[in-house]
Amino acid sequence: MYYENTAGRNHYLVTMLFLFFLIFMPFIDTFSDAKGVDNSSAITTGCNIQSEYVLRDGWKFIFAEDDTNTEVISRTPPDSVETVSLPHVFPCNGPNGTPVHGYGWYFRDIKVPGSLTGKELILHFEGVSLYADVFVNGRRVGNSTFAYMPFSVDLTPICDTSADVNVAIRIDNRLQRQRIPDDKARGWWVYGGIDREVSLIVRSVNSIKSITVRTMIDKKGVFALHCSAPTLHGYHRDSITTVVTSLDGDDTLTEFSFAGIDTVVHINDVHPWTPDDPFRYRFTFTPFSGGNAGECKTILRGFAHLSTRKNRLFLNGNPIFLRGIARHDILELNGRPLTREQRRNDLAAIKHLGVNFLRIAHFPQHRDIYELCDSIGLLVMDEIPAWKTDKRYLATDAAHRYGSAYMNDLIAMHGNYTCICIWSVGNQFKSYKTSVADYVKVVASTVKRKDPSRLVTFCSYYYLWDKAFRYVDLIAINEYFGWELASLDMLPPLLDKIHKEWPDKPIVVTELGAQAKSGLRNSEPHLAGPIKSMLRKDISEDHQALFIGAHMDTIWNKRSFVSGMVVWSYADYMSNLKKPRTPDMPYGINSCGVVSAERKEKLSFQVVKRNYHRYGNEFDNVTNGLVSHKQGKELNRCD
Repeated sequence: MYYENTAGRNHYLVTMLFLFFLIFMPFIDTFSDAKGVDNSSAITTGCNIQSEYVLRDGWKFIFAEDDTNTEVISRTPPDSVETVSLPHVFPCNGPNGTPVHGYGWYFRDIKVPGSLTGKELILHFEGVSLYADVFVNGRRVGNSTFAYMPFSVDLTPICDTSADVNVAIRIDNRLQRQRIPDDKARGWWVYGGIDREVSLIVRSVNSIKSITVRTMIDKKGVFALHCSAPTLHGYHRDSITTVVTSLDGDDTLTEFSFAGIDTVVHINDVHPWTPDDPFRYRFTFTPFSGGNAGECKTILRGFAHLSTRKNRLFLNGNPIFLRGIARHDILELNGRPLTREQRRNDLAAIKHLGVNFLRIAHFPQHRDIYELCDSIGLLVMDEIPAWKTDKRYLATDAAHRYGSAYMNDLIAMHGNYTCICIWSVGNQFKSYKTSVADYVKVVASTVKRKDPSRLVTFCSYYYLWDKAFRYVDLIAINEYFGWELASLDMLPPLLDKIHKEWPDKPIVVTELGAQAKSGLRNSEPHLAGPIKSMLRKDISEDHQALFIGAHMDTIWNKRSFVSGMVVWSYADYMSNLKKPRTPDMPYGINSCGVVSAERKEKLSFQVVKRNYHRYGNEFDNVTNGLVSHKQGKELNRCD
């Protein structure tokens, strides 16, 4: 093991448990009396004394349509104000049960105990749909910039002068022309509301506000660990001591100190993270200022690195074929937010299918998803919701800046998750246009500068006519041959031509699938050419199973240069696509799932499971043979 650019002297970890009791015990009982605060989620693991209190209950809600005035609550009859718990979504009482769009207001009083004075108090949002303005005691103190993304508001200056604060949050779920997603986004129903948790975080001034951890592997199999933790303006820090141990703390992999700037540590004998063996280490970071230890930060992180060599993908230096599926983070058709247990059940079922790769669809999801993928072993492609975004907007400098800033925020928030292997800058926009390709060029280059340890791409629908492939690490295409266009026999020659045009880039089919109404059967399904009208298409489970199986095998037969496939999708969900439906299908439902919205398996579930397990076994056998052959040649050379 050796270091690069390390600074500061080594410090041994100090025991923080005593400090926890000394500093925090006087006010924990007081805080537990605050109305609507659930202390069961307080985080006090090991020496990490940051505490997080989920503000679940005691919220007042009103849907105000287009009323943006902060006095809306005082002008509203009391019986029109609803008491709600978070997470919460706007009512779905539009035409055909669609979500309403406009402004929703959430109000809540927070009593701040006096003993918290001198600490930093942060109001943290796990994410909202779509945008939020935050008012405290009638004054606007913060807002969210990017849809679905976590953000925080610093309450410290306010709480220094007031023990009681009134929080008002204005949520706007209108699609807007000059944002991502824009007003063309109809791939999923845009529910409004605070549909993820809101919490109050209490932390020391001498704490690590953010830290970046990246892992990369070289050709010799040695991992490079990149760490950085920028300091805030006006705050001095001497160094950060870092200890990497096994999860139980019994074995130490490495210890080092750094000054906060980007530091690289090269480590041998790492137990790598893979989908089959999602091994993680415990990283403990302790800041020192003036010789005093501050509040330490702990994260769980594995060592993993997905890379390309010519037209192949390699995970930790070993070939890998991505057996993927896509998933929207929606359960019921009314948009009710999922619980962690429901998300866990989804991912467990996905893992049971033989999947090793999850495509996030089509927007950043709840942190549960990434934490669980880290834990159970699923690689992830994360994506911003540039879904068929208007070509006129993408051609502008404003879109380049907004898309780049969105990706920077996504990387900052999700980059420490081990499972993330690919960043996607969008889906099915008109990338055959030079002006749209320029958007990909600018945003993809921003991603590579921000996080060179991951691959970057976008999902294309324009194949040989796409002008943006040159700017990405791998070619990702969505295909519905025989469902939306052409027929399945057109797919193999198309893949051949794309490979011929881009012989040194891996190809991944990031969408394949067909719709099926749960429970509808057809004893004689057959693969047909494209039928435009949904009223005439075969939407039986039997046809979907036949269709998906045929497409999967077709792509698998091109595995000499195709590095993966993604079945669309895991579960049925609601979308705003205004296509005619058969009379017995709900308006707006996208029934491409291999399970229904209620998580009932369709016939295609077993087809995907059977194929992916077979592909995994075949790929492992071939890969093991190649490795053995290579090792044999090396042994012969040594002899």
